[in-house]
Amino acid sequence: MSSPLRRTSAPHYLPLPAAQSMSAGGSGGRKAWGEGAAGGGPFGSGKWTAWARRKRWALGALGLLGLLGWGWSGRDSFPFPLTSSSTPPCDPYSTYGRLHVNPSVREDNYWVPYHPACQPPRLMRAFIRAAHNRGEKDGEGWEDVEWARGRTVLVLGDSVGREAVGYFCELLGEESVLITDTHPLCVGPTCETTAHRQAARNVPSPPPSSASETPPQPQNTATYSRHVKRANRDASLPHVCYIPGMDFTIVQIFHFGMDEEDFFKDKDQYNPPGLYESRLSTLAQPMLRLLADPALSHAVPGVPRPRGAHPDLVEVSSALWDLARWAKIDIYTLEQSTIIDLDADRANWFRRRVGEVLNATEQAFPDSQLVWRTSHYPSDQNAKIDWFMGWNWETPDAHRPFFHQNRLFQLDHAARSAIRPDPYVYSRPASTERVRINEWGTMMLGQHAHLRDQLHPALLPGGWLWAETMLFELRRAVRLRGEGARRGRWT
Repeated sequence: MSSPLRRTSAPHYLPLPAAQSMSAGGSGGRKAWGEGAAGGGPFGSGKWTAWARRKRWALGALGLLGLLGWGWSGRDSFPFPLTSSSTPPCDPYSTYGRLHVNPSVREDNYWVPYHPACQPPRLMRAFIRAAHNRGEKDGEGWEDVEWARGRTVLVLGDSVGREAVGYFCELLGEESVLITDTHPLCVGPTCETTAHRQAARNVPSPPPSSASETPPQPQNTATYSRHVKRANRDASLPHVCYIPGMDFTIVQIFHFGMDEEDFFKDKDQYNPPGLYESRLSTLAQPMLRLLADPALSHAVPGVPRPRGAHPDLVEVSSALWDLARWAKIDIYTLEQSTIIDLDADRANWFRRRVGEVLNATEQAFPDSQLVWRTSHYPSDQNAKIDWFMGWNWETPDAHRPFFHQNRLFQLDHAARSAIRPDPYVYSRPASTERVRINEWGTMMLGQHAHLRDQLHPALLPGGWLWAETMLFELRRAVRLRGEGARRGRWT
């Protein structure tokens, strides 16, 4: 099956040349080569045959030793180069390791690869230090994070991504601002004034005829967001996290999974539009254009300084809403268990949709590095459908989990196969990857003891680990762009 993402790069492996390729004579090539050597070469036919046989044996033995040596060394090293002219020395978050957890000390939560030469950089603590302009030294080496100054990250996902962005702001002493229908950064069909819609289309707004048409001007965005009464639908509204000390912005746009039918339109949490591609064009792109408007940033305190309309990094994720949709269908329509494996039609549909949404995201932001974030695994015993959907059940037997691990595992591999369609490749980074894979969800496997509630990971280790992996991907993207590497290898 062809990949939904199309590439022009060469496959990871090539077939070994057949013996016939040594000559143009097809199956008779080997005989003709031997006869030619015997007739005019320095060796007679008998000596040539014996010498050729010994040579073939020697080459075969060397090849076997080489394969054995590669396989043995692969136990203690990466199957990909540790050094490259266009990439960081290694990719620590894409190789085998373990998660070190300390729920009491934020900096003491990190991924520990088994390869000693490929340890992840401690970017988050350096980022916090730089954002607060702290120049003190403690004797340890600090990572240089000046590359992060003035950058923009776009996060397209569910409530797990929303909470990760909130954690990032919290760790920096800031607040993730809820973009309500009356906020100056509001875009989309729910905004209350025509001024918002004109700004979203990047069309200058005429001067308001009365004060009532002027968007509210808060003293600061933190106070403004706290005065907004939080409702169910607020959970799917956009959020903006701005770190003034680094002029760093994260824009979080909520979506309802890969659904193509507006399946959740009757849910209280729903905000239109429902289709991922429509939310991309109606919410994400217009908001980034607003952030690039100098007039808005000067008029509204706390709004990020003007920046480009294309983010430096775009993170996409999907799984939980997709499983929620199938669970509801299984219970009410098909009357079957929610823990049976997904059939081939569902898995292939999800795989197709991952390719489609990533292609749409690439078309919307062709200059941005794309990252697919893997999903974590909520506890099967706690993530119940009544909690997620707000349903009440009279009998305990009706409580069935939405996010059973077998289904999450199937979606994870379906997404990987859409992004990296080469056979036998599970997670191998490359310098020309158009879409990277953030293994945050995989690294969080088994961390049920560190959930904030029945679904969302807690700040430690989940929030801190997400910040580290996000900054790592952003640094890689900035460095590649600085080196002039072309990431448009996909057609």
